[in-house]
Amino acid sequence: GQMEEAKNACEDILSTDPESIEALMIMGAIYKKDKKYTEANDIYSEINIIDNSYIAAIYERGDLFLLQSKPLWAEKYFKKALTINPDYALARLGLAKVALLHKDKDKYKEYVEMAYSLDPTNELIKEEYEKIK
Repeated sequence: GQMEEAKNACEDILSTDPESIEALMIMGAIYKKDKKYTEANDIYSEINIIDNSYIAAIYERGDLFLLQSKPLWAEKYFKKALTINPDYALARLGLAKVALLHKDKDKYKEYVEMAYSLDPTNELIKEEYEKIK
C-alpha cells in the first residue's frame, strides 16, 4: 500500500547508486504491479546489463512476457535462467505455465512437479502444485 513511498525511496537510492540492483529490482516490481510492463522490462534489462547472470531479473523478464501472452519470449528467458542455475525452481514454474498456454498438460505437470521438488516452500509453486494433486 506504500508503492509511491517505495518508488521515491528507490529513486533516492538510484540517484546516488545508479547500479543498485536491489533498488532496481524493487522498481521493476512496482512497474510490474502497476502493469507497466515495458517499463518493468526496461528495468530488468538494465539489471542484466549491470550483471548479465542476475537470475532474478532474467526470471522476471520471462514472467513479464508470460503476463503479456508472449510464451515464446517467456520460454526463452526461463530457459536462460535455467542455464545459469538448473535448480532455479521459479523458472521451472514459468516453463510449466508456458506449457499450459500450449495446452501441453503433461509437460505442465512435469514442470510443476520439478519446481515443487526443488522448492516446496515457495508459495507460488505450492499454489500451482495443489492444482495438479
